[in-house]
Amino acid sequence: MRLTTQRAKSVTLFGAFALTVAIGLVTALAVSTTASNGRPVLAGARNHERNVTTLVRDNTGPALRLQTHNAASAPLTVNATGRVRHLNADRVDGRDARTLLTRASVFRAGRSGDVLDTGGLWALNVDPGVYTVSMRAILTATPNDPNATAVSVICGVIDLDTFNTPNTRVYLADSTVQIPDQLPAAMSGASTVRIRASENPGALCISPDASVQLFKPVVLNFTNVDRRTFTNAPAVPLAKRQLVQGLLPR
Repeated sequence: MRLTTQRAKSVTLFGAFALTVAIGLVTALAVSTTASNGRPVLAGARNHERNVTTLVRDNTGPALRLQTHNAASAPLTVNATGRVRHLNADRVDGRDARTLLTRASVFRAGRSGDVLDTGGLWALNVDPGVYTVSMRAILTATPNDPNATAVSVICGVIDLDTFNTPNTRVYLADSTVQIPDQLPAAMSGASTVRIRASENPGALCISPDASVQLFKPVVLNFTNVDRRTFTNAPAVPLAKRQLVQGLLPR
């Protein structure tokens, strides 16, 4: 009878101990998988909080460092598209942020009233890259031959290192015919070009048989672009279009 009572007590104590351990495990499991309002933030757990959490470092240096197992893993994910104020990104899709900026360099060649005997050349300090280039020139030309009734003028952007050779590299050019003692002639144009490191871009306005006077400085605009692609434009049969009517304003 004593043996039975002792065994019953042992069973009761063991059951109470087992229940305590089970409750502890359940509580630990609950705490390890989630953290509710006002509790410390738990690593590896889902944390819920109604108020904003602020992390302040009292000395210099970053307040938070996020490291991943390898460089290809994202150190942070978000579920919203809202703009984060003062958050600066140095790279976008692996590209340096500076390469994403659109920059325009404007050059003024010559001055108003400059007289150029047979024309002029100007150097353009342009870094290698792909650019949309535009040009505007307004000038007058006086032929060297007093009996001449007109004179041709060409302005454009060229490679100075190949200028006046059979293989002159021309990036952009326009031409006009100037009639002496008439209104100034205007030229303009635009194109997308690639400037290579081995090239030396420059501007020119020439008229081999005349002197050129600039009405205004020649303006050249270089705007860097990411890339350029070439696509062939399909031909449209003229028989299917009434060009005269199509060109009339509506």
